Amino acid sequence: TIQSATLWPARFFKREQDIGVLAPGRYADIILVRGNPLTDMTVMRDVRAVIQGGKRVVPCDLLSPVRPVCRAGDGTGHGAP
Repeated sequence: TIQSATLWPARFFKREQDIGVLAPGRYADIILVRGNPLTDMTVMRDVRAVIQGGKRVVPCDLLSPVRPVCRAGDGTGHGAP
């Protein structure tokens, strides 16, 4: 589940007061998708936006080490409308 990547690591590192959930005053990197990944994991193929360190970043830039060429409409958010 998504908690495996969010809440459980926060508990393991005893950082529940800072990370692990989306809430005011907490630190979080966010991946925005159209749909609910809890019910349909395939929505993760089409990332709409990424907020990392409080700034919006282009998903293609994050993928460049593993996907050197990003094209419009390839699910990376780069060049997509």
